[in-house]
Amino acid sequence: MVLVLIIAILLRIVTVYFFTRQNELLEKQFADRLEQVQLKETFENLNSTFSDAEVSLGGYAILGNKSLAYYKPAIDTVIKLRQQFHILQRSDLSPDEKMAFTKYDQWLTEDLNLLQRAKSFCDSGKLDEVRTLLTTKDDISQDLDIKKICRNMLVARVQKSEEIFKHISDSDNLWTWVSFATSLFLTFTVLYLLLMEIRRRKKIHAELKTREEYFRITVNSIAEGLITTGKKGEILFMNAAAEKLTGWTMREAKDLPLEKVYNVVNEDAGKEFESIATRILKTGHTIDFENNTILKTKDSTMRIISNSGSPLFDSKGNISGTVLVFQDITYQVEDELRIAKATIQAQESERQQLGLELHDNVNQILVGAILNLGLTKVTPADKIPEHIEISRNYILHAIEEIRNLSHRLTPASFSDLSLKEAFDPLIQSCNVDNRYKISFHFDEIDHTTITDDIKINLYRILQEQLKNIVKYAFATSIEISLTLTSNGVQMSIADDGVGFDPNKTRTGIGLSNIKKRAELFNGKFTLETGEGKGCRITVEIPLK
Repeated sequence: MVLVLIIAILLRIVTVYFFTRQNELLEKQFADRLEQVQLKETFENLNSTFSDAEVSLGGYAILGNKSLAYYKPAIDTVIKLRQQFHILQRSDLSPDEKMAFTKYDQWLTEDLNLLQRAKSFCDSGKLDEVRTLLTTKDDISQDLDIKKICRNMLVARVQKSEEIFKHISDSDNLWTWVSFATSLFLTFTVLYLLLMEIRRRKKIHAELKTREEYFRITVNSIAEGLITTGKKGEILFMNAAAEKLTGWTMREAKDLPLEKVYNVVNEDAGKEFESIATRILKTGHTIDFENNTILKTKDSTMRIISNSGSPLFDSKGNISGTVLVFQDITYQVEDELRIAKATIQAQESERQQLGLELHDNVNQILVGAILNLGLTKVTPADKIPEHIEISRNYILHAIEEIRNLSHRLTPASFSDLSLKEAFDPLIQSCNVDNRYKISFHFDEIDHTTITDDIKINLYRILQEQLKNIVKYAFATSIEISLTLTSNGVQMSIADDGVGFDPNKTRTGIGLSNIKKRAELFNGKFTLETGEGKGCRITVEIPLK
């Protein structure tokens, strides 16, 4: 279509060129024709006026009638017409035309001089002299011949000019009209194609609008929040779920920085960290679903979310933005906490039961010791020390088994122990080789005010974190404190080890388990750490 339009434009230009060129030639030839006609008319007027002047002089000289004495203005007019005739004569005269007009001018000069002499005689009243002068004039037939020749030449020039004008008018008309018709046809063709293209585009636009509507309905129907950003991190689109989860409308959030609307903090550290969109724009990589993220909504509501994101690319393969998908997993986490609490309770029940069973089994070892001791009553005196030693070994073995099983499965019953009494053996068990300098601050707490479930939970938290320190921290000192607060009991565990970056994804579940244990009892978990800065966890559990 573009090629057709270009051809049509070129043909229109050619047509305009032909029309312009033809008009210029016609205008030029028309001026030439007009000049030739004017020359011929001046020639006719000159001869006619000259004849009038002769008649006036002759009539006045012969008849003496003053009414015929108009020769003065006639002679003046002849002089003027002669000058005009000289001006109008063209430089492109042929040799014959030049010779004829030269003879005509000679004749005219001689006769005009004669007329002027006759005029002088008339003015002085010498009419006889005028009559004598006029009778001595050359043969009139010779005058008529030169006039006729000149007139025929002028008529021929006028006819030739008209023929040239007609020829120019008729020439190039065919090509002009063919070009005009072709360009007109192509123009209409282009208009038709444009109309078809407009119809096609309207159809495509309608289809795109329908698809856009389907897309809008689909995107707004999904439960997950969806946000797209530009390459500078500015928000371009939010679906209805994202509006509901963030508390911002699309109109409010449009073109705002993502961090202002999508305000997230690390669930463990409780601190803001680099947004997922910023990381995607830096690396160009997709980020799968991440947990451990809290979204702070416009009204400061905290939502636990799971989020993921991917880069968006333009037609050249350059990153043009990001798309984020996130969902509220607060209820899911709460359900997980309930399940985890039930699981822990079941595990504790099972461990206690298993401890009892093992205890009963160990009792069989003790029974063996008793039997050996009973044999000392009927055994010769020299054999008694042997049975006593066997019984002693049985007892020591049973004690060791009970101790190992109790520490591995569950601490001793908290019904009869304080937290300090339960914590001391656990702390000592992780420092058998005295690798750590351990300080333990313990407030005097009425252990009867703390339920066994909370005691066991604190014991497990300490057990888990001490295991983390031994495995990962490379520490030299450990600080443990257990204090009462206005709201409950607070336990803090700190080390001077290598620490870690809390914003990086961790593969282990130790800290997550500690956090979940705290949240099982509506408690709070706080993490303070950094690379080379050691680690401190604080757990606060309400007692009411």
